[in-house]
Amino acid sequence: MPVWRRIKSKTLLGVGLALMVAVLSSLYAQYFFDMQSDEQFALQSRQLAQNISNGHDELLVLGALLALGKTNQAIFDVATGSAPLGMRANNALTDVVQQFSLEEIMVLNKSGIVTAFVPRPDAPPHAIPGVGRDLSFRPYFTAAMAGMPTLYAAVGTRSGERGFYIAAPILDRRQALPSGVLVAKIGFREVDAALSRQSNPFAIVSPEGVIFASNLPDWRYRILPLAGPIANPAGIRRSAAAFKNSRPKVLPVDRLGRVEGDGWQGRLVVFPVDWMDPQGSWHLVGVNLAGRSARACMALGVGLFAFVLVQLVFSWVAAHRALRLNAKALEISNRELAILNKTDALTGVGNRRRFDEILAQEWLRHLRSGKPLSLILIDVDWFKKYNDRYGHFFGDECLRTVANALADTVRRAPDCVCRFGGEEFAVLLPISDADAAFEVGERLRVAVEALAIRHEDSPFGQVTISIGLATTDAEIGTAEQLYGSADKALYQAKASGRNQTRTAAFSDFLD
Repeated sequence: MPVWRRIKSKTLLGVGLALMVAVLSSLYAQYFFDMQSDEQFALQSRQLAQNISNGHDELLVLGALLALGKTNQAIFDVATGSAPLGMRANNALTDVVQQFSLEEIMVLNKSGIVTAFVPRPDAPPHAIPGVGRDLSFRPYFTAAMAGMPTLYAAVGTRSGERGFYIAAPILDRRQALPSGVLVAKIGFREVDAALSRQSNPFAIVSPEGVIFASNLPDWRYRILPLAGPIANPAGIRRSAAAFKNSRPKVLPVDRLGRVEGDGWQGRLVVFPVDWMDPQGSWHLVGVNLAGRSARACMALGVGLFAFVLVQLVFSWVAAHRALRLNAKALEISNRELAILNKTDALTGVGNRRRFDEILAQEWLRHLRSGKPLSLILIDVDWFKKYNDRYGHFFGDECLRTVANALADTVRRAPDCVCRFGGEEFAVLLPISDADAAFEVGERLRVAVEALAIRHEDSPFGQVTISIGLATTDAEIGTAEQLYGSADKALYQAKASGRNQTRTAAFSDFLD
């Protein structure tokens, strides 16, 4: 495969891995930043829940109502209808309203009819007349008449006003029985003000799951279906039916606690609000939006950085690996090319270039060590006639067979068999004297003769070889002289009838 294709395939794989790392990094960064932000937001929400809890003095209000119901004769007279609301009773009720910042305080008789109504001093004109209303259907009236002081959250069916209604019985001191009920209303003004100062969405949720207060106006009176301590579905349905003619819209909250609004999304954080309510626990619910854009941008930045980093590393590794493989392949190709450049294409033995290179190396080694060096020159007898009779195809096959026989006979590692060209071969024998070289020459001749390759134009009836050899001595001073001496010996072998081995003396070379 070409280098650029390997780099391309590795790069595509790197892009895939980099995208995966980027996504995982972004998710981890988002999770990490969300965890950090959620912890800070939880501390803020907890403090807000405590402030809202401390801002409601329902126990103190209840204590004041119980005291009035037991000790104030004027209040008793108003409840029983013995006397109208006089200055004494009005002052007592007004003091309680101002002391606890109540929205209003009412006196109800045994039948649940309002006989006295005192609003806060700065209250706007009341749309619904206070005195004369029948509140006998209210649960807080029923509970108070049974002798049980209670706190009840409700929304006016006609006015839509929200409030906590704290009810305490007005006792007949002679019979110790309820003769009426004192009802104080704690409004949501302070809660609304506290929530309005928050930049994140917040809501106050009743035990039935109804949102009574929120800094998002469209959340009010909706149902918030949270798991855990906030109500049960049946309670939510009953409460919804009591607050509106149609069932309030349920806010969508997924399993991970996320809720969506108009152009925003966040996770819910829930803390209890310590209000005395026999119906159950109230809760402050906040939606964490702080740092959402910053977290998303930072997570995206981390993901992109991881993508680029992994892509660069993977591309560098892929390119480095591809180049290394290419360099290795090039090295192998060069080595193979070098071998082919020094190998005879027909026979597979060394060629003339290989012979010249080995001869030069071995001659230098001979000069350094002084050890003998022998050279054998070989010629296939009457090979031209063989080609003329059998054709070049069989001639080439004959040369290959002869070359294989020569290579198989010369087995020493330093020995080298080469083809000069045509039907001529050479065998270089390092560290071999004349006797050893002659023995090798005879083995070569016998090996070719044993092939029994048919040659009808040869006096021997088969293919044979003639051999001439020379060995270095004191009179041979160059590699050229060694080659010339061996060539002279080969000439003598061919002139003497062929199929024989001859050793030439230096004197023969001089002739």
